[in-house]
Amino acid sequence: KFQQVQDWHWLTFARHEKFQSLQSIEDYDAAWTLTDQLLQGYFETRNKQGLSQTAINRASICYERFENYRALENLRIAENLILKERINGSLAYIYSNMAMNFQDLEEYNTAIRYLRKSIALYSVTESSSEHLWCLHQLGDCFYKLYKLEEAEENFLLSYRGYLKIQDPETALQLMKKLHELFKNSFQPAKAAQAEQMIQEIAQ
Repeated sequence: KFQQVQDWHWLTFARHEKFQSLQSIEDYDAAWTLTDQLLQGYFETRNKQGLSQTAINRASICYERFENYRALENLRIAENLILKERINGSLAYIYSNMAMNFQDLEEYNTAIRYLRKSIALYSVTESSSEHLWCLHQLGDCFYKLYKLEEAEENFLLSYRGYLKIQDPETALQLMKKLHELFKNSFQPAKAAQAEQMIQEIAQ
């Protein structure tokens, strides 16, 4: 019995590695088929952690296929497993991915709700790239809703964070968004300052 369990562990590990390879070459059909085999292995070994991760993997395939509702279904499965079974898992990652799908569906208020949940969980490590990414997306959502003050606040927080972790490329992207925001909100002084910052970062 022990050997059988060990064999399942090795088989599911090998399948997970193959899944990563298939996803990297964008062979999503083969990757999806492999997740069925992964689920079988994790059910056999009663591996709730593996089931949760496979649901997240399936959600990523759905996202790449522009199947946002199916992606959200799988993310909710992963969320429920983590909460009900009290297993290790990143709820912050799940919520940020939910937000990403809601953004694609142009449901920006719902995306904001999940981004805030994700940010609250990431708050222990505020300088992490994941936390800064959420602030960036939060700014985008507010901008889409024409809430320019909130958009500016979150773009600035994200911009300063990316400078702190020495990521000038993303910081430059954010400053360009701020420049556009200032122009559209008729703030010429801030727009001129942002334009100067763009030139300095780009050098």
